[in-house]
Amino acid sequence: HLDHGRVGTEAIATIRERVCPGVPAAIITADHSPAICEDVRKIESVSLLLKPIKPARLRALIASVRE
Repeated sequence: HLDHGRVGTEAIATIRERVCPGVPAAIITADHSPAICEDVRKIESVSLLLKPIKPARLRALIASVRE
């Protein structure tokens, strides 16, 4: 949840539209609802990490994006 009622999936879509369609992205949220999982699945190549996040999981995600 971002300012002005916006959500991360909207931000990703906007950035990809304006900058680069293939820019890597991840949603990190404490919202474990099925709705957030469904929203993230609708966007290609977006990872979903649910809080609390283990540091090793975050490092693995970052490493996979760098490759």
